[in-house]
Amino acid sequence: MVRAYLPAIVVLLSACVPGTRSVSEYEAGGPSETVVADLEARVVMPEGARPLSAYLRTYFHQGTKIVGQYRLGPPTGVRSVVEAEGAWLDGGCSIVTVSYDPVSKVVEGVACNGVA
Repeated sequence: MVRAYLPAIVVLLSACVPGTRSVSEYEAGGPSETVVADLEARVVMPEGARPLSAYLRTYFHQGTKIVGQYRLGPPTGVRSVVEAEGAWLDGGCSIVTVSYDPVSKVVEGVACNGVA
């Protein structure tokens, strides 16, 4: 009987283990999956930051640019939204901000946030 429920138990428990939850959400009107993939292929994480995959990465349009706000997870993964959901003003390299020009395909800035 327990054997029949084992797969469901494993899935439920994996959601509780840090680093195992991952999201992939693309809101209509936010940066496209193609643009996000191109940006992520070009971004070089700043000194002191963790690998890109360790962050929940939220992207939105700001004028003609794409801004990315990375926050150490869990969860990890990608969220593309229509507008910014707030700003993080400190946090060191647990928060990374990225600016990208999708026309020239240039990452214009990548920086860890300050520390309060």
